This record gives sequence, structure tokens and C-alpha cells, in this order.
Amino acid sequence: MDTYNNTDQKLHFLSQIIAKINRTFVEPEKDDTHTTLFFDPAGRRIYGRWIDTDDGQMIFAINLVNQSYEWLNCKLSPLASVKFTGKTLNEVEEEVTESLAILGINVEGLNEKMPYEMPDYPFKDDIIEAFSPEALNEWSYIRRQANEAAMMCLGMVQFYTNIRIWPEHFNTAISLKRDKDLEIEFGFAMQNEMVESPYFYISGAEKQNKINYLNLPDIGIASWEVNSNWKGAILPYTEMNKLADKYRKEQVEVFINNTILWYLNH
Repeated sequence: MDTYNNTDQKLHFLSQIIAKINRTFVEPEKDDTHTTLFFDPAGRRIYGRWIDTDDGQMIFAINLVNQSYEWLNCKLSPLASVKFTGKTLNEVEEEVTESLAILGINVEGLNEKMPYEMPDYPFKDDIIEAFSPEALNEWSYIRRQANEAAMMCLGMVQFYTNIRIWPEHFNTAISLKRDKDLEIEFGFAMQNEMVESPYFYISGAEKQNKINYLNLPDIGIASWEVNSNWKGAILPYTEMNKLADKYRKEQVEVFINNTILWYLNH
């Protein structure tokens, strides 16, 4: 998973420009969903949010095929692009700012800091190197699985919401509010201090009462984590990697079905 984790960290780093674009030009929302992203596996792009301009709507994205940032119109035709390889992030941000000016968009406030601290990545001041096709294929494959798993959750409880990537932690996530007193969070997270692997997670929060984590169901190769910092279930991707391909989806299905049913009934 080393190649995936390295690609994940670098795309997290590069996606901060999209988050800043969203924060500056998209109508603010209390929960900061206006800053979120989406990975499109078909188009191989990481999208921001639609922005209203005098010339119509535009969206800012990372094109993983061309390894560049793009401004796209409603037909997803590129209006402007900025290659990010061979430059530092500061140099890229300057070029993106120039592209905004060319498109006639006011850049005021664009380069202000986001309201969270990014990890101190060792490559943050380095010249950005091109990703290998193999690295991008692996990242795209795994993040497509995250999107598909989120859709599985939504279908199970018959609830609709957008599947988004949150720029602070770069987790693919949805919030299921099927019950007025219960909110279930499902997602796919980066490797972090809690889990030494990218992982699927499910956690719940009740508005009226605390969830009693007793009589927990079997969730296959996944596990329950119940401690003072976090309560829920996790499925590390490294555990899935030990299985043949045909059994991986089955384990995600077991994980989702058993945990969500348990939350809905407790």
C-alpha cells in the first residue's frame, strides 16, 4: 500500500487549491460542504463545486490523465488549464490565480489559509513530480471502490445525499440521516494514526441518547473500535488485500449490511 498512500498524500496536498477555489467562490454552507470535492472515476478528474460567473457556470478540477488543473464549462470543455508537474505548489497557485484573472474572475481572498491545519508533508516545498500511470490506476481503482461502497449504503437505507471528499482529511464520506434521531457516518479514510492502512469506517451518533455498544454483531474481517476518542467499525484495506478479488466486495457488503442494521436497531 506504500504507493497508494504516497499518491493519496500528494493528491490531498494538490487538492487544497480546489478547496480554496470552493471556499472563495461557492455559496457558503454551515457544515463547509461547499469546500468539498468529488472523484469521477470515468473522467479521471477530482472536481470542486460549480461556480456562478458572468459567463455561466464553471468548475475547477484536477485532470489525472493530463496531470493538470482545469477550468471547465457546463459541457465539461476546458476553458483554461495549468500543468502542475515540474513546479512547486506556490508557483502553481500563482498560475491558477492568473488563469482566474484571464477568465475575468475576482481573485480577492483566494490565497487566504483554510480553517484547518494540513499534515506537515515532507514534500510540501518540493517540485511536483509526475505520477506514474500505475500509481494513478491504483488510486483510482481504490477510490472508485469507495464511491461504490457509499452508493451501496445509500441504496440500503433509501436515502440520497452527495458523495464527497472532504479536503481537510481527504476522506470519501456520506452522512446517512434516515432516522431523525440517528446519524450514521460512512466513509473511506486515508492511513492515519488510528489505522495504519486506508480503511472503510462506519460510526453513529444519536441526538437523544448515547449508543450502547453491547452485543455487537460479527462483521467479518472488519473490527469494532470503541474507545474514548472514537466509536464505530473499521475495515482496513490491507485486510481486504489478503483476499481474492471476488471476495473483497463480499466483505464490504457484510461490513455495510451488518453495521448499518445494528445502528438502525440500537
